[in-house]
Amino acid sequence: MGKNVNKSISSIDSFWSLFLLILSRVVQLFWPNSARQVPDRPDTVVYYRNSIKNMEEVIETIEEVSQKKNVFLIPQIHESRLYYNKVKQAEAYPAWMPPTWHITSADEAAKKLEEIDFPFVSKSHEGRRSINVRLVKNREEALKEIEASFFGEGLPMEFGKRQKGYVFWQEFLPDNPYDWRVTVIAKKYAYAIRRQNRKDIPLASGSGFLEYHADLNAELEKLLSYAVKFARENNCLLCAVDVLRDRKGRMVICEAECTWGRGGVDYKGRIFEFKDGKWIPTVYTLDRQYDLIAKAIIDGEFESAALHS
Repeated sequence: MGKNVNKSISSIDSFWSLFLLILSRVVQLFWPNSARQVPDRPDTVVYYRNSIKNMEEVIETIEEVSQKKNVFLIPQIHESRLYYNKVKQAEAYPAWMPPTWHITSADEAAKKLEEIDFPFVSKSHEGRRSINVRLVKNREEALKEIEASFFGEGLPMEFGKRQKGYVFWQEFLPDNPYDWRVTVIAKKYAYAIRRQNRKDIPLASGSGFLEYHADLNAELEKLLSYAVKFARENNCLLCAVDVLRDRKGRMVICEAECTWGRGGVDYKGRIFEFKDGKWIPTVYTLDRQYDLIAKAIIDGEFESAALHS
């Protein structure tokens, strides 16, 4: 599609996202309430933020939009099918994640307790900021989870939902006082935020203890390269991954999302670009990431990235 100032951008689901794109000087915007309002014509890009509360409804709309021949989706449809579904992520990215088990019978869950080490992490298939995530410390707690999920009212989840009929367990990785949240844009731009663990549980998501990085160093370059490799091998145009170290010191991804991240706040970190085989700083700080996204849309960088790993 290349440079085209007439490119039209449709924004689905989030007024906040629409507002940020307006601030980013994207030329023309539509506000569709349904897939039918998205124009099926060349140079139409549909950008959308996934809604946490009504994700099923958003995916249904995006599935319909994806059938339009001339429309380019950001994120792509396969990314959104995995977004906010940790079970599907574990099935799609097993080589990248620590050992993870999705178990749909009480008997199998009880058998797994004979093999698994305590503590371990228990999750629902959806969640954010460590909501719907539990640290199971011993066998007694694990048996209570099995009872609640398979025979009781279910494990409590956000928005009044209940986790029933399955458990989703993941190996706990000790000796990680923090994790890294790495966002990759168009398979070439990336930034990282270091998140210290919460005080109540040894998990970093939702802690609010954040460190932003404006300068490159050896550790940061390895981290950014690892995340870009994940994006390229899994054809992710826009993703954010939570990176930890396993028991052997290797980087692993405990969760992944397709997300734009937040904008319009005073982030001090820097966005970096992988160019000519090395990382270089861009002129964009995190508070200007929507400027970069708008530029990448208008310059066709997302379309180009979709065609190349």
